[in-house]
Amino acid sequence: NKLSSLLHDGLAAELTALKLELEQNPDVSDTSFSILKKAHGLTRTISHNLSPYLINEKGLTEAVAYLVSNNNINKNLFFYSNITKNLEIEPKVAVILFRSTQELLQNAIKHAEANEIVVQLMMKDDALTISVEDDGVGMDISVIDDSVGLGSLKKRIEVINGELNFDSSPSHGTSAFINLKLK
Repeated sequence: NKLSSLLHDGLAAELTALKLELEQNPDVSDTSFSILKKAHGLTRTISHNLSPYLINEKGLTEAVAYLVSNNNINKNLFFYSNITKNLEIEPKVAVILFRSTQELLQNAIKHAEANEIVVQLMMKDDALTISVEDDGVGMDISVIDDSVGLGSLKKRIEVINGELNFDSSPSHGTSAFINLKLK
């Protein structure tokens, strides 16, 4: 959180001040402004990825929607939710859910070779389900418990009394479901 704050409130603010200063000089090239804009955007992205800033400010649903939007480089990521108000979740639980969703999404982007990846946050009664589903190459789910990344992810979800389940078969994609009862 401290590093995120330093990046967001320190470095990003300095980059904004530099932009304002450079705008006063007519000899500064468009290329310089382009590089500065990229540096500012990268600083903000790193800051937001380090911290639960969006979770604290907007809630879990909006944070996940931003995550999907921010990673939608190939225009094949989609987000859906039936949640219309902030969820009553402890901040630590919300961060675990966000980071877990982030890891599942990154795995799908890296490994699935998918045409489409759909992330959903759905509430039914007092049960929250977060799903990350792709139409990619699929995976052998028997290796999940031996996988360092997915195994530790499963344990993190269990720590908050949730469960992580997978459904996959070769050439038919992978679906990951985080299920959590809310009090």
